Amino acid sequence: MSTTPEFDDRPVFDYSDLSFEGNKDELERLIRLAVARYDTFLDHELFPVQGEFADILDTFEGWKLRFEPDHVEQLMETFRGFPCMNAPPEGVMEQISRREGYYPKFLSVVADTTSCGMMADRNNLSHLDEVFRFVDENGQERMLAYDAMPYEDDFNNYEVLRKYRALGCAVNSVNHLRKCIVIPKTNLFREEGESFWSRPYFGKFDVVAYARTTL
Repeated sequence: MSTTPEFDDRPVFDYSDLSFEGNKDELERLIRLAVARYDTFLDHELFPVQGEFADILDTFEGWKLRFEPDHVEQLMETFRGFPCMNAPPEGVMEQISRREGYYPKFLSVVADTTSCGMMADRNNLSHLDEVFRFVDENGQERMLAYDAMPYEDDFNNYEVLRKYRALGCAVNSVNHLRKCIVIPKTNLFREEGESFWSRPYFGKFDVVAYARTTL
C-alpha cells in the first residue's frame, strides 16, 4: 500500500478555561488539576490510540520510502514508546517531555487575549498573532514560551515583555500580555536563556489551560 493515512483520530484534550480566575491560590489548584487530568489523558486516551495507529502505519510502505530504514525504525520506536504530538510520517517525532513517574513539564505562552483564546479553543498554535513571533538564525519563525506558571511568584509580565523585545518582537506593552496558555514542553523546544524556551513549529498542539497573567 503506497498512500499514507493521516493521524486524524488523535484524541483532543479538553483544556481548562481559567481566564476569569483572579486568585493565585485557586488558579494554582485548578491548573494542577488540569495537569493531572492531562497526564491521565496521555496514558489512557492518547497512548492507546498511538499504538493502534502504529499498527496501521506498519501496513503502509509509501511513507517509509522517504526515509532510511534505521530512521523509520527510530520514528516508530519513539511513537510506540512515548506520548507524542505528531506521527512518524512527518519524519521528526515531537515527544512530550515526561520522566517516568512524573507529570510532563509545562510552559506558558504569554500573549494577547485573542491569540490565547483562539489557540486554546482550536488546540492550534498557528493562531498566535504575528507580533509574538520571531525569526531565528535560519530564517525560521519561532514562538516563545516561559518556564513559569501564572500563579507563581516569579512569573513576571515585564520579564516576558523584555524578552520579546530582545528577540525583535514589536510588543509594545504588558497590556498585550494579559493572558497565557499552558502547554506541555516537548523535545522540539530549545532554550533561549533566562527561563525562556522557543519552538520552531506552529500548528496543532495540546493546550492544557487558558489563564490570566494579571493576578
